Amino acid sequence: MTDVFRLSESAMATLAAGRSDHRILRLLRSAQLSKHLLLLRCIADAGPSQTDAFEVLASAHRSAPAAVGDLLASPFVGAWAVRCIRSAGLVDLSYVANLAAAAALRAGVDAALTVTVRDGVVFLPTVGSVVLPSTVASALVMVSGGRAVVCSETGSSADWREIRRLSADVNGHRSSVVFDDVDPYRDCYRMALPPAVGAKEFTTWEELFRAAWRLLALYDPAHAAELAGGLHTVVPLMRGSTDPDLSATSGDAIGALALTLPDEPASLAVTLVHEFQHSKLSALLELVPLYDESATAAFFAPWRRDPRPIGGLLQGAYAFLGVCEIWRRLRDCPSERVTATTEFAVLREQVRLALATLASSSLLTAHGQRFVAGMRAALRPMLDEALPAAVVASAHESLARNVEAWQRRNATSVPRQ
Repeated sequence: MTDVFRLSESAMATLAAGRSDHRILRLLRSAQLSKHLLLLRCIADAGPSQTDAFEVLASAHRSAPAAVGDLLASPFVGAWAVRCIRSAGLVDLSYVANLAAAAALRAGVDAALTVTVRDGVVFLPTVGSVVLPSTVASALVMVSGGRAVVCSETGSSADWREIRRLSADVNGHRSSVVFDDVDPYRDCYRMALPPAVGAKEFTTWEELFRAAWRLLALYDPAHAAELAGGLHTVVPLMRGSTDPDLSATSGDAIGALALTLPDEPASLAVTLVHEFQHSKLSALLELVPLYDESATAAFFAPWRRDPRPIGGLLQGAYAFLGVCEIWRRLRDCPSERVTATTEFAVLREQVRLALATLASSSLLTAHGQRFVAGMRAALRPMLDEALPAAVVASAHESLARNVEAWQRRNATSVPRQ
């Protein structure tokens, strides 16, 4: 039986305002698990060569549905499963064995599974990895008594490098997210991935995360609570030569985000909020259509040089609505006040114009119209907030220059709002 997931009007209103709560996050996560289970069923039907692994996975799920469900709901299970479906099973089906071994370990089920060794590494999702000689192509994972041993032609090993986490606790706001630099399906962002992060660099990530979390917990506790309840995984990206500050989410890996190591705690705090907004909206869009997905019209987005489809404009507006709020809150932080005031002034004007464009579009569904109206209502008090006149004037001038430059590049007018 397939579960049916429905969001109440109050839940939709909360999400439209850029927020969520533990009930909404639980529903969105449950919907992701249901999707992953359906995808696994399709893969199982198409991949008889992995029958043994699927049987172990099913047995473990029956024995410990909550523990194994937590594994199967994780973001990169979704990334792998979607890629399998899109490629008609031509992608790595052997990954099922890795999942099954991890599930057996979680459920306390005995199992013996042959797994593919990738670049000298055996990886079990949510468990960890064992390094083997690069010449080894496959290995046997023996799970028994809550312990996993990797056996190969070079011997056996239970020396697992556990999955690392970024953790922080400030005023009762606790966060612990997976720091994933190993899973082969973390490559769903179409951005360069660095090799495994060394201990020294990971310490830098930990220190920066704790400092960013302190800003969130002290100045924007609502977003801190959201991230604590919904952000599952952070993936490090390789810095680009032209743009060192990169971040991304994937609709196939909801609950995860990827980013380069920021220079400042405030940059990390803002990026976490920005990308989690994308993740929430992507999860919502799988349940409720907000716009005509077949539409080909393109629009001006104040934060982009290129014309954006209706979906891209909505995603950007939603992400920056959250960013507006955190910069607004960080105006209370003495060390961030100047930057936060400037960023808040610029972004609230950009989001205002983007939301006006969305509202005037004929491409929104009825749900989409109500959702955008809720976003505009959430922005209104930010627009009414008094700021220094010079900062406001500069923000208006910046937006006007963006509009003019975009019109020159794209020979398309921007609706006056």
